[in-house]
Amino acid sequence: MARTANSKELIVDAYIALAYEIGAANITLQKIADKAGVAFSTVRYYFTQSDFDIHDEGFKRVMEKSLVGIQSASVKLKKNAALSPIHAYVDSMFHWITEDPENATYLIYTYYLAASQVEAKVILAEVNTSARKKVQSALLESIGLELYKPVKDSAACAASIHACVVGHGFIAMTMKTKDAFKTMREQCILAIDALINSESKK
Repeated sequence: MARTANSKELIVDAYIALAYEIGAANITLQKIADKAGVAFSTVRYYFTQSDFDIHDEGFKRVMEKSLVGIQSASVKLKKNAALSPIHAYVDSMFHWITEDPENATYLIYTYYLAASQVEAKVILAEVNTSARKKVQSALLESIGLELYKPVKDSAACAASIHACVVGHGFIAMTMKTKDAFKTMREQCILAIDALINSESKK
């Protein structure tokens, strides 16, 4: 039986949806209340709490949903023997941003905030470290399958691969067409293959 979302989760989800629909700068507490289907006083209550940061809460919700979405897609994609673990990782990321554009777009917003807020940078540093470890695992698995030659520094290579995926994914999201997603996915794969080959031990 699915768990029913509480008022706080409804408010945060409404904020994320509104950021996608009308832009974060145009959000008001009343619009959040209307979108969440809760009373204005409920929204006002959470915004007066000293430990409630809507941006931070939104980021946490996005990461929760992204991990579920990416993991689910990854499990299905890995069943395709013709797909390397690295390519499966890329496809799972692109699958998530096409299936969940609201949350994926909010991730872009979080990176934007990170340009000026130390707190956001700290949070993203943790996310990037986690993502790098997952990419590194997929990279080493691909090397073990002899799909790529061993690289000099798998951690550094994985960090570059993650940056490549994020960059191509962000561009695809701004274009918002199926052809753009397909093109960016293909370009991302080519760029990653070239990157891994360039980092291979001589």
